[in-house]
Amino acid sequence: MPGIKGEVSNVNGVTFTYQEQSYGTNRGIKVWISGNNAICSYRFNPNPHNADSKWYNKNQPEFYRLAAKEIADYHTQNAGWPPDSTNISVNNTTYKLEERG
Repeated sequence: MPGIKGEVSNVNGVTFTYQEQSYGTNRGIKVWISGNNAICSYRFNPNPHNADSKWYNKNQPEFYRLAAKEIADYHTQNAGWPPDSTNISVNNTTYKLEERG
């Protein structure tokens, strides 16, 4: 079971908790506002193991921190979670967020 978990804060000081998610051979992320029931889960497209494997495989904690920061920043700027098919950038690679239930 994936085990990367951490916290990031947005510019307003709101803390978001994140955790790596496994979807078969692909990966995703679950993000929630700490102390709140507001939660979202996404699968990354393309699979980070394939899209940026050399960097991703050596920097997984940083990958998830940066992805969570992108999601937290989106939430701050748009007063809500990124919708399905929103693009984020991690280490100069673009990933589409695919909503998971």
